[in-house]
Amino acid sequence: MRFTSKLAAINRFNRKLFPIVAAVGCFSVTLITPSISNAESGYYMTQKSNTLYTNKLNDINIKIESIKGMDNVLKITAQQAAFRSPVSTSSTSEFYRFDTSNQQLNITTQNAKKLSFKLSSLNAFSDVSDQGLDVSWTAAKGEQIFGLGERFDSFNQAGKIISMWILDAPGQSGGATYFASPTIFSSKGYALFFTDNPKGRFDLNSKQDNWNNYQRAGSVVSFYLVFADTVEEQIKIRTQMIGGLATIPDWAYKPWASKNSYETQEEAEIMIAKMKSLDLPFGAIVLEAWKGHSEKGQFNQVSKERWPDFKSFMENCNTDDIAVILWQVPILHPSSILYPKAVSNNLLVKDPEGKPSLREEWLAGFANYDFTNPEAVQFWQDMLRPLVQAGVKGFKADDGESIKPTDVFYNGKNGVEMHNQYSSLYNQATFDLFTQEKADGLLWARSGSIGIEKAPALWAGDQGASWDQVQSLIPAGLSTSVSGMPFWGHDIGGYFGTASPELYIRWLQLGTLSPLMQFHGIEPREPYNFGDSAIDAYRLLAKLRMNLMPELIKIGKNASKTGIPMMRPLFFEAPETLDTQFTDTQFMLGNDMLVAPILNKGASARPIYFPKGKWLHPFSPIVFEGPAIYHVPINLVDAPLFIRDKAQLNLQLTTTNKLGEWDRSATAKTQTINEDYLYTSDTILKNINAPLTPHPDKAMNRLSFELQTGSINNIQTQYWFASSPDKIYTTPLKSNAQSFVAHLTPETNDAQLSGIQHYQVIDTVSQSILLKGSMDWDAILDITIPNNARAITTTGTHTISTTITNNTAEKLTTELMLKPTSKQLKIKPLPRTIMLKPYESREINVELTVPNHPQNVGDLRATLTATRGNLTLDQQDIILVNPLRWVVAGPIKTANVNDAFTNAFPPQWIPEADATFKYDDQQYRWESIPAQFIIENNGINFNKLFGQTDNAAAYLMTYIDSPIDQPVELRFGSDDTLSVWLNDEPLYANQSARAAAPDQDIIPATLKKGANRLVVKIAQGEYGWEALFRITAPDNQPITNLHDGFVNFSEFNPNRPTSNNLITSPAQHWAISTTSTFEGDTVIGNFDFEKSISTTSPLNQPIFKNKRSITTTNNTIDLINLFGQGSNQVVYANTTLTLKDKQPVTFRSGSDDGLMLWVDGKLVIDAEKFRGYTANEDQATLTLTPGKHQIIARISQGGGDWMFSISAWDKASQPLYFD
Repeated sequence: MRFTSKLAAINRFNRKLFPIVAAVGCFSVTLITPSISNAESGYYMTQKSNTLYTNKLNDINIKIESIKGMDNVLKITAQQAAFRSPVSTSSTSEFYRFDTSNQQLNITTQNAKKLSFKLSSLNAFSDVSDQGLDVSWTAAKGEQIFGLGERFDSFNQAGKIISMWILDAPGQSGGATYFASPTIFSSKGYALFFTDNPKGRFDLNSKQDNWNNYQRAGSVVSFYLVFADTVEEQIKIRTQMIGGLATIPDWAYKPWASKNSYETQEEAEIMIAKMKSLDLPFGAIVLEAWKGHSEKGQFNQVSKERWPDFKSFMENCNTDDIAVILWQVPILHPSSILYPKAVSNNLLVKDPEGKPSLREEWLAGFANYDFTNPEAVQFWQDMLRPLVQAGVKGFKADDGESIKPTDVFYNGKNGVEMHNQYSSLYNQATFDLFTQEKADGLLWARSGSIGIEKAPALWAGDQGASWDQVQSLIPAGLSTSVSGMPFWGHDIGGYFGTASPELYIRWLQLGTLSPLMQFHGIEPREPYNFGDSAIDAYRLLAKLRMNLMPELIKIGKNASKTGIPMMRPLFFEAPETLDTQFTDTQFMLGNDMLVAPILNKGASARPIYFPKGKWLHPFSPIVFEGPAIYHVPINLVDAPLFIRDKAQLNLQLTTTNKLGEWDRSATAKTQTINEDYLYTSDTILKNINAPLTPHPDKAMNRLSFELQTGSINNIQTQYWFASSPDKIYTTPLKSNAQSFVAHLTPETNDAQLSGIQHYQVIDTVSQSILLKGSMDWDAILDITIPNNARAITTTGTHTISTTITNNTAEKLTTELMLKPTSKQLKIKPLPRTIMLKPYESREINVELTVPNHPQNVGDLRATLTATRGNLTLDQQDIILVNPLRWVVAGPIKTANVNDAFTNAFPPQWIPEADATFKYDDQQYRWESIPAQFIIENNGINFNKLFGQTDNAAAYLMTYIDSPIDQPVELRFGSDDTLSVWLNDEPLYANQSARAAAPDQDIIPATLKKGANRLVVKIAQGEYGWEALFRITAPDNQPITNLHDGFVNFSEFNPNRPTSNNLITSPAQHWAISTTSTFEGDTVIGNFDFEKSISTTSPLNQPIFKNKRSITTTNNTIDLINLFGQGSNQVVYANTTLTLKDKQPVTFRSGSDDGLMLWVDGKLVIDAEKFRGYTANEDQATLTLTPGKHQIIARISQGGGDWMFSISAWDKASQPLYFD
């Protein structure tokens, strides 16, 4: 079950344009070719214009206009030179000088700033666009670029290639995003604001050729060029140009509770009661499983079965001051009674033939509402209006990305133009309903484009419960915020996967101090599911959030007025941090709050950059003075927050008047934050520094601090180690200039200190705790090898770049030793000793020579070791991968990447060279890949083999010869998905969207003696398409006794004659039926996925209805496509399997949600449970006799996605086809 959620938000900007100060300059640039008159879409409002300059550049005619009342704003229009060339006019104005020397448009400001552009037309940019445009402009040395929507990889996008195409891509790997905006802010004093957003791509000087580039579909491009020294100024100007941002209601700043899904009214009420009983405040609840039956036209009405008394639920929530938010998607199924009207009134997005365009991926078979048709907007709003009138405070606007390039809209545009824009229209139509009803409402959306500013807010989409995902959120939040959406949040704990208590709490600390705060996931994310520490942490943090509400409201209103976001880059406050690690790891919340969360597993402290001034921790009596970097412990039950001394904050406080304490009696007041307000202790510590690394020369760590107030004689320091918690040490404090130092010495003889954990308490003799926390010691030095295990072994010399990093605050001398662990390698000696400055990273090139091509499968290795005396600081293997010989079958183009991943194609089980495969109208076969191709690409790059191909699959095959049965690890990297079979048995599958990197998937396997056939399928969504592979012994140990076993490799020569042995993808036949529509209890008893449902044989069930006969080559059958979206439903799928001989048959199945499978009336698979779809998740083998066998499956649905796959295989791992 999966409710992938999406955002959209664009807008109708109001017509007011605030004046722009004369100290900055601003241009609008428009390139026009004859088919479309203008790209100006109304986001940036301007006055009447006057022509200043015209000229010709390459195949483009240029006209530059001034804007009345805005002397520093220019609009540049360009059109193809096939039209009459303009007459050249003046090349200067009061503020600017223009020329077209060197085939460039050069613009120089009155203070000598210069920017040059190259403008040209493209023959095509996308599959359905016969025109495209290319805009390039000069890239300055050291330039950093921000904005471009929601960017998860880093805040600074300079040097990257960025797609302007929003995607439903859980995990957001490979540059995927839900919010794409062609809005650029440069550290070099200019900004570019493009006014529409068709399919496009930015290349921001990735080739280091000193040019930035934007290519896009269509015949028109329009953008503003703004000259302003700082990113803050640039943001303010953009906000003025669009007339400000829409704001959000005050209640939205409270903590939110959410889950996919609270299935019933009872379940939601139990959660609310439990949160109240534990004193865990929250102020909003998101309901996803609330919709009625699609076929009855009740998809936007509350389900009476799930919510029998929705009115009382709303009343109780209102009494508890809890806002109710409902999940939403902009779709209609053909089975709905509303569908005929929607078709006849042109309310739905169409295909090129004029019929409703049905979705092909998530929620396949549904049609999308067409929000370019005003009647569709009205129809949509009228469906939702009763919900708003009933008191619903918000809609969670999921989806919005599922527009195909070939789709056709009421306004005459196609999907290439409207794909990004659609989500914004959808959101605006929904958001406007609150305005119409004068309701204090909010849109909580996932996808968007330019114009999102007028329909807030946005959440970060579907992250997995992992540390790398939470680490991506600060760059995502910062880029989203500067791109025009300051009202942003994320799913605390991650949307999918299982979060550890530690991960959940660290995510909670970040979420509490994000602009919006919501816990949400497929699995429960309420804090009481993660242990006592999580309960305590949530209670403290949620009450802190409630304390801060008035201040957050003030910061949010300022963001709406000025555009300066709530969540701000650190360099706004401390410009010296612009090009540092801190940009992506900490941020300012408003003017006066510094947020620095811990985002690494096992970490208990982190380096924090403190800007100039004094910064106070809200709970512990500790202050920090900046500008400086300190390593600061942050506990689990704590807040990664530091407040500027003497800041005036608007707070909601109880009579106790302390942060972290709150109840409903709290009132708003302005509070001066200082030591007297925050701390009751007479002793206040200053500039705590607890480095995570041991001293380079001593087996000990240091904890240092200064005294702000109090006496050192009143302080004691105690510590103990996790390995021996009963031994508590008291360490004397030594004076070191102004600081006091506590030395913490472990009881260990181990030369490797990394990983030691200790706990420390600094308190007064009266046992008033000043600091309590834990620390995990990091390594003194790190060796990193970028793209290790990526290089392919060839004869000759390989130069491998390595980086040596000193993690300490001391100078560090280390001895380096490079030793080959593979006999085939020869090495060039390294400098014996190097000295590193504090925190210095130095690149060291390692040269490895391979005299002869290796005969074995596996890899070649050399070990690089850094030592200091008898202390080993770090040791890493440098790995060269010995190549295998591979053959490839493909590309197999499919409707979408999900079909490419889930479908079984004949190369999976047919290895012969004389076979030609057919799928739809495509023919392909196994063909050998040249060894040199694999070497040059350090792997298999399918786009270079086949040309750029999207939504496709390709198979790889090789043979590995083993002298014995032995365990191994198969190590893969893939872009995108990965499926693996070993000796015809399914071994592994991972449906991911990602860029390839070495060892992304490490798969334990057992090789048999002799030849082992390895088959791999890589399914491709968009952009990169690649496979990486190596093989090792268990635990990444080298393996030396394997050889290439591909004895008939020469038979797969691509130039061989075409075979007449044509093999088509097998078709499966099913009859699928529903029972009666369930009202309340169902034929399967109480519908509870936490319990096993009835196992009554379906042979005895009531008469079926809605019978559908299906013949398909797709393994996965989407039941929503057949029967519509709904919940609490069951279908039965019936087929037969005919066998000629008695034989064992293996059945494999996967489903969303539950599945039960009977063969000849015998239950063989019972997987009746709440789950998302995974192919081949279930397996059962039984021996069947010759003849016909009845196969019946029951597939149950709780809500969200609904699909299944069932396949049968013989003992030779050949597929058996259902009759």
